[in-house]
Amino acid sequence: LYGVRELSDGRLLVNDAGSRRLLLFDRSLARLRVVADSGGGAATAYGRAPTGIIPYLGDSTLLVDRAARAFLVVDPDGRIGYANAQALESLRSVPDEIRKVRLQDLLSTAPALGQATHGTQHAEARRSDGTTFPVDFAISTFELSGNQYSIAVLTDISERLQSERLRDTFI
Repeated sequence: LYGVRELSDGRLLVNDAGSRRLLLFDRSLARLRVVADSGGGAATAYGRAPTGIIPYLGDSTLLVDRAARAFLVVDPDGRIGYANAQALESLRSVPDEIRKVRLQDLLSTAPALGQATHGTQHAEARRSDGTTFPVDFAISTFELSGNQYSIAVLTDISERLQSERLRDTFI
């Protein structure tokens, strides 16, 4: 198990990394529901169960809030609906401000709305102050309640590129 989180209503959310599932237990721990399953043949069912991933959207600290990479959830209209702490820090933004931004306006090269990337791609990301910085990014998509959402993961590669330039200068 990677994490256990008690929700405000007493239910337990469990990240079962071994079987690659997100589990939700009722207060008595007698009933269990799988709310996300990304293992094996069920990978295409992620987020498509009748109850979907709604139970943990309001309490995502178990999964991505403290991640070292920037995570953005993009709504069906292309606007950023969620940004973790790393995304807010690297983009120099705040939640209310970032929710007004479209992913296409944030990345210099982004796939069409609702399209996943094939592997990692490179782009310039635009901060709220207008400055840019180089990133590697990957985008995956999922369906929830009949709507297409995207998750973008961005990695600031500024330091890596600077190191490569220094290496090339001295070698």
